[in-house]
Amino acid sequence: DGGEPSAPVYSGSSECLAVADAIPGDVWIFNLLTGKGNASAIWAAQRIPSDHVAPLANAFTIRKMSLDDPENYLYSPGVTKLAEERGWWSPRDEHSSQVFDFFGAYGHTPEPGIFAEEPDNQRTVVQYYSG
Repeated sequence: DGGEPSAPVYSGSSECLAVADAIPGDVWIFNLLTGKGNASAIWAAQRIPSDHVAPLANAFTIRKMSLDDPENYLYSPGVTKLAEERGWWSPRDEHSSQVFDFFGAYGHTPEPGIFAEEPDNQRTVVQYYSG
């Protein structure tokens, strides 16, 4: 539920999906959340290289996006706008104006010390990436 238009609940209106196309064999990670005032949506997609794996646990995983690389990253118009307006991200945070940290801006990061109470799927993804 994204909440009321006057008071959107951004943390409760997000999804992480995998989208696959058999021809030409592409797999994309697709992250989305409600847009400003629950109008439309903010989304990003990242192509998974054919020699990679990507575990998904319904949590944002797209980090540093190259906004000028449409072969590997796609996104909604104004993908950075809400993050800038809310103070969640600034272009000054990046080494290039063509880089945007989608998870850093829109993802959920638990407070220190409460990770043990997070759902099992999030622990599994962290364990996977930790080796």
